[in-house]
Amino acid sequence: MALRDTYRYKMVDGQGSLVKYGITDDPNRRESENVADGLGIRLRVEGPRVTRQTALDWEAKKIQGYKVRYGKPPRGN
Repeated sequence: MALRDTYRYKMVDGQGSLVKYGITDDPNRRESENVADGLGIRLRVEGPRVTRQTALDWEAKKIQGYKVRYGKPPRGN
């Protein structure tokens, strides 16, 4: 059985606008890598931990859906 050790997340700026969809095994580290820039970026974990493949599939689907809706990927992707 594959490990469920990967978090899915979205990053939003200080105004709540989507910046990026992503996956990580350490949300606190990932957020701190982006908070240091002072832009008010926040990381929001989306659901429970899942397998890496499930997370990768989720990320690709979210980015593709965003592209269909807005004609381009989120600015951080």
